[in-house]
Amino acid sequence: MTIISHPIFSTPKEIMTLIQYLCAICGAGKTRVLARYAKHLARDGAKVLIVQKTIKLIIATIRDEIGAAPFSVTPFHCDKNGTGNVSVRLSQHFKNTGPGGEIVVTTHETFAHMPYFEGKAKWHVIVDEIPQIDDTECFNLSETHSIISERLKPIEFNENWYHLQGNDGLEALAKNPSRDFLWDQLKGPARKIASDHWDVYAIRQNYDALSRAHQAPTRLAQI
Repeated sequence: MTIISHPIFSTPKEIMTLIQYLCAICGAGKTRVLARYAKHLARDGAKVLIVQKTIKLIIATIRDEIGAAPFSVTPFHCDKNGTGNVSVRLSQHFKNTGPGGEIVVTTHETFAHMPYFEGKAKWHVIVDEIPQIDDTECFNLSETHSIISERLKPIEFNENWYHLQGNDGLEALAKNPSRDFLWDQLKGPARKIASDHWDVYAIRQNYDALSRAHQAPTRLAQI
């Protein structure tokens, strides 16, 4: 059992899994070591998911570190694997995958928004670089805040912060199926609020000012 401390707003959570941590300076060859480890596992019939920060790094890892292999190597990102939501397609791959070793490579963002991890006990997950666990964004939404505010439910957290939760309309904003330009500017924070992997907070003073005078920017502290 490993105890991993959650962000400052929550108590620690118990995670029933084994986490091995590889720490080295930049340029030491962590990605190369992880790729070789993944190849070793896949050759022995194991299923391996590598999660990396960027599409560029995924392409380089497959080309330079994994190379030709006697098992399946499949990248999942927005430039590969057809149309539709890439996180859903990745989740579908886990559901339909057959026996035998393989390596799947995807981005942090795709992995974080995957709706369900089918058969996760069968997979080794290698996360290349520490995933982002906090973020702070400031938006001046004096005239257009209703695009997102009408889809939010602010829950009082303390005297300074609201804990933001979404209503039924937030999922549509997060997906932006019509590719609306203004919606696209708020798709990122909407996806975080809708996600089970993020807790999102807003400064109460700024949030309340929007509905009163339409003068203040909204600051969302996303954690």
